[in-house]
Amino acid sequence: WFAGRSECAPWGGDLPGDGVARGGGGRARVGDRQTAAVVYRIRNHYVNLFMWAAPSGPTGEGDSVKVIQARGFPLATWSAAGVRYAAISDVQQSDLERFARLASEP
Repeated sequence: WFAGRSECAPWGGDLPGDGVARGGGGRARVGDRQTAAVVYRIRNHYVNLFMWAAPSGPTGEGDSVKVIQARGFPLATWSAAGVRYAAISDVQQSDLERFARLASEP
């Protein structure tokens, strides 16, 4: 569905693990770029996962998950296979880090 509607046709599949359910998807604007967005749920909290083409292109290399606080919310970022990922939610930081690690595994 994302092909032709965003910069890349990213992964947005199901995640293994207890309590993580995939919801809908669509497009979203993040800064100055159009991104693909997939919504997941952990218990009663939503996780928004945004994906866009990494500036360097599809090299197959990426960077590991980093979690910071952004305006009071945990924000996880990483890249893999030419795609940049950002996930944000109101879950505990440890839950978002676990989500991001699951999402970053091949």
